[in-house]
Amino acid sequence: MIIPGHGTAFARDESVGWQNLLNYLTTIREEIRFIINDMGTIEEAIASVGKQEAEKWKLFEDYHRRNVTAAFVELEWE
Repeated sequence: MIIPGHGTAFARDESVGWQNLLNYLTTIREEIRFIINDMGTIEEAIASVGKQEAEKWKLFEDYHRRNVTAAFVELEWE
């Protein structure tokens, strides 16, 4: 169970945690842009974007699909 606000959100050095989050979000953004520029679909993005990040996040399976979907919808209008 994950309860927000209970315990530390990141490693002792918070900059490491923030850098990991920034890397994750940047990866999603760049991979989605590539798919969009190649006339790819949201389904292709969901199936492939950011999969290399799965091992780094405990709740990856719970939130990643939604993150990719939301990012795709925003980025397709750039």
